[in-house]
Amino acid sequence: MTLASRICKERVAASVTSNTIFAKVALAVLLGTAITFANAPPPIIQFGFEENNGYSTTNTGSLGGHPVVSHNSPHWSTNVEANGGVSMLDFGSTSDTSYHVDLTGTYGLQGLKSFTITGWLNCKSAATAYGGNRIISWYNNVSLGQGVDLAMHADGSLGMGVNQWNDQTGGTSDYSSIGKIPVDPDGGFNNWIFFAVTYNSTVSSGQISYYFGGNGTSPKLDVNNTYNAGPVGTNVSPTLTVGNHNPSNRINSYALNQSWKGGMDQIQVFGSTTDGTGALSFEDIVVVQNATQFSGTGGVLYQQYANIPGSTVGNLISAPNFPDNPTSTTIFPSFDGPKDDGASNYGAKMSGWVLAPQSGPYTFWIAADDNAELRLSTDANPVNKNLIASVSNYTGYQAWTTNTSQQSAPINLVAGQYYCIEALMKQATGGDNLSVGWQLPSGLKERPIPAGRVFLLPIPTTLFPTAINLYDSGTSNTARLIDIVT
Repeated sequence: MTLASRICKERVAASVTSNTIFAKVALAVLLGTAITFANAPPPIIQFGFEENNGYSTTNTGSLGGHPVVSHNSPHWSTNVEANGGVSMLDFGSTSDTSYHVDLTGTYGLQGLKSFTITGWLNCKSAATAYGGNRIISWYNNVSLGQGVDLAMHADGSLGMGVNQWNDQTGGTSDYSSIGKIPVDPDGGFNNWIFFAVTYNSTVSSGQISYYFGGNGTSPKLDVNNTYNAGPVGTNVSPTLTVGNHNPSNRINSYALNQSWKGGMDQIQVFGSTTDGTGALSFEDIVVVQNATQFSGTGGVLYQQYANIPGSTVGNLISAPNFPDNPTSTTIFPSFDGPKDDGASNYGAKMSGWVLAPQSGPYTFWIAADDNAELRLSTDANPVNKNLIASVSNYTGYQAWTTNTSQQSAPINLVAGQYYCIEALMKQATGGDNLSVGWQLPSGLKERPIPAGRVFLLPIPTTLFPTAINLYDSGTSNTARLIDIVT
């Protein structure tokens, strides 16, 4: 261990002795190791709702995809919770069967033996119809009644049905306590509530548990009930819906007045088809609440270096102001830099950490004008970066196949692990652009790499019990901690 690492470890450990969970998380980051949950798989569904505009969002979980957001409602809002990042979705205070966020393709949610659903809710109205206001559902009522249905009821409780409607058990074994979800017609900041519901069909009792927390309040166990509905069936709805019934159920009269009323953010689903690890432990749930949202750390750092002649990356690297003294610094939400901004004779560096949503081979691409190089680390440590792709002859904006060198060879990454990524670009005159994309092991191409996949730090700063300045690349290009303010 280096002296710097030892000092960091001692100072952080001293400041967080009262919270061993946060201590473990903070130390892992400061010492350059990747953050993983104790035993849990990475999320299948991860909706950060960070776009703040448009009619689609991104699932940064392992299932991938770009869910459709209905046009009339919900609307984007910056009235987010403490860890809420840029934006959230507000469904308003009245119901409509057309309000929804739909993700088509739910094969990754079939046959789950255990799972956890987490998220943040800001309820504006408790007015409900029979069955409650839907939070998330992939329940197939048309054929065999398989899937999952989670809703809030008028008494402020949550209910979750596995392979049945959430209110179909004939009792309250699948419900939380009443009054857990408060109501504020104005949807104020203090009305945000964090929830987590776990389900584990591999145990003989106590299959379902509810946890609740809030802004500045750690989650606590509410109830642990016996609710043995078996694994999630394999004939689930082909569409997962947030904030309403899925499409096949929205057409029915019983779906009236059952959409979510209020704000919603950071909806995640973890799961396992093989064992009980999809039911997160209390420790993991604490990490989810405090790590959620990629809060303020999502994005790519873009640094520009002016007045450098030449058109090769070598001209940038040899410039006296590189890498420590950029002319300007900007944060972009996705791995997509400026396009034709009129600047000439400059170099640029885009860098961050990508979080692998799946295990397996990834392919990377880089597009740029004039000349560019793409490097990826074998882990979260920037020292271990290797050149994986390059642009020797300029390309058009997001033109991924102009040069064969733009595409990397397949690179195996591990789900839930962070990898340092860096793109260097040199512009002479004329047009300019810089973008990086990838293909997941599932075959899904994300070009450029979207918001929620790439981060300024290897974990969100909200995990730290101290205020931490960002890393400084330094002349050795090795990340080092500038300061810790306790």
